[in-house]
Parts: sequence; C-alpha cells; structure tokens
Amino acid sequence: MKSRTVVAAAAVLCLTGFAAAIRFAPLDPVRWHTDPALAEASGSANQYLLRPLAGPAADDAKTGDAPAGDYDLTSGALCQKLTTAALAEPRTVLLAGDCATGFVTFVQRSRFMGFPDVITIRTMANGATTSTLAMLSRSRFGSYDHGVNRARVLRWLTVAEPFLSLPQPDPQPDSHPCP
Repeated sequence: MKSRTVVAAAAVLCLTGFAAAIRFAPLDPVRWHTDPALAEASGSANQYLLRPLAGPAADDAKTGDAPAGDYDLTSGALCQKLTTAALAEPRTVLLAGDCATGFVTFVQRSRFMGFPDVITIRTMANGATTSTLAMLSRSRFGSYDHGVNRARVLRWLTVAEPFLSLPQPDPQPDSHPCP
C-alpha cells in the first residue's frame, strides 16, 4: 500500500514540475522577436505564417501559409488595431516591440497548462495611406497545435477586415439594358 502511495506522490510531483517548467519557461526576446516578413513557411503543423503578396517585403522565393491583404490604413494604424485585438485576449502580453516601428511580438498562453505561443507582427507601408503585414504565430512547445495558431491569426485579422482593400470588379456591360 505504501509503495502505491509513493508512486502516486512521485507521479504528481513529476507532473507538477513539468507544468511549472512549461508555465515559467523563459522566452528570450532576442530569439523570438524575429521579422515574420523574412520567415519561410516551415511546413510544421505548429505554426501559421501570413506573408504579403506584393510590395517591398514580398519575396517570390519565400512563401507563407496564406497571403496577407492590403489595408486602407497606415502601417502604424494597422499595427495599433492588431495590438488592441491581441491585448484584448486573455493571457496575452507584449514580449517586445512597439507600433512606432510596426514590429511587435506577443506571447499568449493556453488556459490550462500555460503553453506559450509566440505571435510576431510586422506592418509595412505600401503606399501613403495603405499598408500590408506579415504575421507569424507559432507554438513554443510541441509539433502540432490543433489549428490554434491559424485560428488566432484569422481572429486577430477580423479587427482590420473592414479596412481590407479589395480589388474592384471590372465593370460588366449590362446584358439586359432597359429600353
């Protein structure tokens, strides 16, 4: 009976130590605050990368998981909207950067175990009043994130969606003109 208690106590102690190691694992800004415009899609199931299609940050040799749009906002305004969306979510803190540079990195932790995900955003002007972005959301631990990083990127982008510049369709001649 005593051996079962000792084994159970050892298991609880190991799990507690594992949980504490994950929750309090340091995140070095030098390592994690990296430009997502220069990142490449890794093909890993624990990250999601959004990259510009055109403009100075676009690179045909580098691809992302999805293309970023163009926004009718300045780079600073786009960064501020995304920062507001990020910090409105629970368990999210700014790790490094600021909107003055258009380059910010956040850490968002999972609810139960506190697994950290690192999200880096770079906003870039591609006109006097328009901008685009690159965003990389990745898990610090593990090799599969159950779609959490993709969902987060898409959720944060909803705040900028009203400002998305959509190409205007070509005017079509009316096939049934009124007499």
